[in-house]
Amino acid sequence: MRPEILDPLFHSHKTLAFVGPKTAVLLEKLCGPLIIDLCFHFPIQIEERQVCQALRYAVPDTLQTLVVTVEAHHPPKSRGRPYRVTCHDGGTEITLLFFNANTRYLKTVLPVDSKRLISGKVEKSFGLWQMIHPHHIGVEEGLEEWSGCRAVYPMTAGLSKKTLGKIIEGALEKLPILSEWISPDLLEKYRWGSWRETVMALHHPQTIDDVGPESALYQRLAFDELMAYHLTLKLLQQSQVKAFGLVLKAQDELQDQFLSALPFQLTNGQQAVFKDIQQDLESGKKMIRLLQGDVGSGKTVVAFMAMLQAIGSGHQAALLAPTEILAQQHYKTLKKWCDGLKIPVALFTSSMTAKERREQRGALAEGSLSLAVGTHALLENDVKFHSLGLVVIDEQHRFGVDQRSQLVQKGPHAHTLVMTATPIPRTLALAFYGEISVSNLREKPAERKPIETRLVPLERLDEIYQRLTAIIKGGEQIYWVCPLVEEGVDEKPLGHVQERYAILRTLFKGQVGFIHGRLSSEEKDRTMGDFKAGRLKILVATTVIEVGVDVPNATVIVIENAEKFGLFQLHQLRGRVGRGGASSTCLLVYKNPLSAMAQERLKILRETNDGFQIAEMDLKLRGSGDFLGTRQSGLPGFRFFRFDTHFHLFKEVETYVQKILEAPLYKDKEFREALRCLLSLFQHDQAYLYLKGG
Repeated sequence: MRPEILDPLFHSHKTLAFVGPKTAVLLEKLCGPLIIDLCFHFPIQIEERQVCQALRYAVPDTLQTLVVTVEAHHPPKSRGRPYRVTCHDGGTEITLLFFNANTRYLKTVLPVDSKRLISGKVEKSFGLWQMIHPHHIGVEEGLEEWSGCRAVYPMTAGLSKKTLGKIIEGALEKLPILSEWISPDLLEKYRWGSWRETVMALHHPQTIDDVGPESALYQRLAFDELMAYHLTLKLLQQSQVKAFGLVLKAQDELQDQFLSALPFQLTNGQQAVFKDIQQDLESGKKMIRLLQGDVGSGKTVVAFMAMLQAIGSGHQAALLAPTEILAQQHYKTLKKWCDGLKIPVALFTSSMTAKERREQRGALAEGSLSLAVGTHALLENDVKFHSLGLVVIDEQHRFGVDQRSQLVQKGPHAHTLVMTATPIPRTLALAFYGEISVSNLREKPAERKPIETRLVPLERLDEIYQRLTAIIKGGEQIYWVCPLVEEGVDEKPLGHVQERYAILRTLFKGQVGFIHGRLSSEEKDRTMGDFKAGRLKILVATTVIEVGVDVPNATVIVIENAEKFGLFQLHQLRGRVGRGGASSTCLLVYKNPLSAMAQERLKILRETNDGFQIAEMDLKLRGSGDFLGTRQSGLPGFRFFRFDTHFHLFKEVETYVQKILEAPLYKDKEFREALRCLLSLFQHDQAYLYLKGG
């Protein structure tokens, strides 16, 4: 399906020179498994490499390039000490320090009495110059080639800058020359080059202005990405214009039976939203509706009422969730409801046994299974429905357009209900989900108590530990959320889950568990099971608990380094507590000094529990990046497009996509091939099915 000219970009990076098994694992962790991932792994800044004429003019703690003469080698006298090489620049001495040194290698590249070009961070220790592990060691003749601007890439531990640079250069050799999909007038207006020229230029920046989302180079790729997204939406919409929807009749008796078994009554908001959904399902027109509801507003109950309408009409329903934890949470809730109504339901995840997968696929295909709950496992080609009537997609912004359409295509006339606990202003909903009906659940059940939110500086951690002791003695439980699993490439690593777990485990022996995304499904299930059962009193976690975790006895959530999280992500994490009858508290632990922006954002969270209000205020404050996901300035699924930086391209893209779909140019074979390349570059391959003449 993909244009042949792009095939080299979609091969594994294992086919490149300098990529062995260990390096391949590091590269996949850093940017992805494919050559195109390396091509799209752009520098984040540049180094200005200028030769320092003499050390006495150097500024400590800065990157310097020097020409020095090697004086002597000094092996360490005891274990753990560095290997030292003393050099001078003709007037001032500098010591090069190497830990865990390869002695033979150093004697080869730094022979005594030779002149060498060295580059690295110079420091002063007790008045003496030193450089720890120079970034570069070369001969004096390479000075001209070494100086100038050099790209600085995001890195990962275990991979050297030099190796990554060589691998990326190898990947760039695979870049093809493609036909242009942007009109000449737009290229001229923004002074953009071709796609290949843009990618090459981003990897070889000439000035700091070439790096980052604000650069003209980056904006070209942001336009491409947004264009691919809008084109895919339009093509999918065109394909569905003539598609009718199944007529799903109201199931008053079945729904009344379900409602009578609930320990609470539907809110007015839930009743009004379901009435709209019910009318859509009965209309014979294909429903595509977005159900927005704040944390704890009761979206799942409304969605299940809609599923009952499909199942009672003789069809099947499916619920797609982005993570296994969320899928399992939905399954447990829906199974309890389904058992009371004698409706067969099954869970589809990647951790199913072969026997379970075979039996459940068979039941789904023959129609004896009415409701399927699952993760991406539901999207697999061998998962077939007998008669799919309704698709419910939860936290749908975490799925790409193509992934959503994959499930919908398993029932060509099925209705679609997408749910999100991330309230999105209507203008953004239309822009990113296409022409879609929007329902809002603002009202929360009466038994829900507001969550008290407090800001606590990191210096007061001991006070928090003392408070946790009292909470545990009172029989309640606690979440402790950290931003990272382990120290990574950040210059100033944040508090991470393993370190905090070690500290808390010492303070609260036998009462602390931890969970993060890198654990196996069995490990996550075991830890969550112990926490829900009350065997663990404190759960240390990453944002893996952001959605889908429901423990009514948990009344306190501590979020460490809160200033590093997205505003709406903090709101969703806060929603993990306040699910029982007791009063609940969210402690936002921050590190001083806080920027003015960070102070304003945390203040918003302290002052309101209304997710819709938070979403609107966050949009005004800094664009939509935070409340749509974990990315700080972009949108989920977008690699280059940044709402706050590239908003001016929105209307341009919309107008241009509409123009090319209506113009004769769209029918041109070469231009259509260019559009296929564009869609494929951003992995919207599913849209090929809807390209005319494709």
